[in-house]
Amino acid sequence: MNFAIILGAEGEGVSKTLLNKADFKVKIPCAIESLNVSVTCAVIVYESIRQIHQM
Repeated sequence: MNFAIILGAEGEGVSKTLLNKADFKVKIPCAIESLNVSVTCAVIVYESIRQIHQM
């Protein structure tokens, strides 16, 4: 399975043009206002690998 992970900057995020091209959009619920982009990437990569191995 091929996929790309697109992460946006805290202030501007991802452009609407790119968001409209995405098959899936993910939002990570958290108790704080925002996560550092590297932490966000780690969470998404971890969960993606976990789900792939469950198949």
